[in-house]
Amino acid sequence: MTNNYLRAAFGLLVLGLTARTAHAVEFEVITVNPDAGIVPAVALADVEGDGDLDIIAMSNDDIAWYENPGWERHLISPALEGLNVCMAAADLNGDGLPELAAGADWQFDNTNGGGALYVLSRRDDVKAPWSSTKILTEPSLHRIRWADSDGDGDGAQELYVAPLKGRGTTDPEFREAGVRLLQLRPPKDFMHEPWPVSVVTERYHVMHNLIPFRASDGKDNLLAVSFEGITLLHPGTDGAWSARHLSDGSPQHWPRSGSSEVKTGHWAKDLPVFATIEPWHGNMVVLYHPDAPAPLEAVENWQRQVLDESFNQGHALGWADFDGDGRDELVAGYREPSPHTGRVGLKLYRFGAADSDGNVAVDESYVDDGGMATEDLQVGDLDGDTIPDIVAVGRSSHNIKVYLTRRK
Repeated sequence: MTNNYLRAAFGLLVLGLTARTAHAVEFEVITVNPDAGIVPAVALADVEGDGDLDIIAMSNDDIAWYENPGWERHLISPALEGLNVCMAAADLNGDGLPELAAGADWQFDNTNGGGALYVLSRRDDVKAPWSSTKILTEPSLHRIRWADSDGDGDGAQELYVAPLKGRGTTDPEFREAGVRLLQLRPPKDFMHEPWPVSVVTERYHVMHNLIPFRASDGKDNLLAVSFEGITLLHPGTDGAWSARHLSDGSPQHWPRSGSSEVKTGHWAKDLPVFATIEPWHGNMVVLYHPDAPAPLEAVENWQRQVLDESFNQGHALGWADFDGDGRDELVAGYREPSPHTGRVGLKLYRFGAADSDGNVAVDESYVDDGGMATEDLQVGDLDGDTIPDIVAVGRSSHNIKVYLTRRK
């Protein structure tokens, strides 16, 4: 065992002993919509500017927002084009209220066509359907994220568009071409002017997800997961991007290699962590923690620890300090019945001290055992008590639920 791993074990042991007292946690469950259809994406945003986080939920067939409190449903848009697949909210005009980017025309088996990107803007009447404009066509368009990668301090964000598969690639290995990860810059008149587009990278295959994180230089970097594993993408001053390989992810052979979901959290200052689902639509929840304290982009070695192998089509992750101990906990969900229980689910993982090999103690419990075929989730304070809550959306369960955190 290396000195680095000894330092990691020691650091995490001290963290476990000195952290604030952890509260026991329960969840109050509210069914926001029991019949929402297949819901591939959910977001949290203050849609009407009253200070409360509202729920924006995208089904295959429409987009709606649910007004907090009470969760009254308001239609944002009927089907944009074919099946909806992804969305991301951001304030594009500086009024403090969200606009939406949305991916549509989802065609899972088509790598030569389909894939449409829209931008949607609120009308004066916030409860009326929003206006929409198509801005891009890209086959297999699957995930979109807002990030400020130039760090220029103007608050403007760029939109990152990740297709699932490379153009013209074929099942099951999809090796013929890499995914075109795109950067789009919203123009001032974002509903009518063209959006400048550039390619970040085309090196990776079956890029199921990506997530931005703020680096120590003030720029948003990206973590991307693919058949190649986990990659850190860093923006340069000249517009070019550099890539650093963090992990192979699942050690199985291609196409069961790599990773499928990724989300970041923190256990302390300069002690970042992240979690993945492995492999693609996989059965494993995997934790990565550093071998020594450092900003995420500066960590030299990551300890990989498999937390759970009971999932079936794991599809959602989130981090937040639910128990008040000063460290983030992980919530993870899967969308098909587990071979171990025969049920779908949503789980919470709480972490303790590390052993001499650097493996962190883990306590797992169900947030929802059988009632949520988890397709996506978000965390945020939904009831104003400063404690993070969970909203999850289902696939076969066709539902939207809120899980309000109750500390004891």
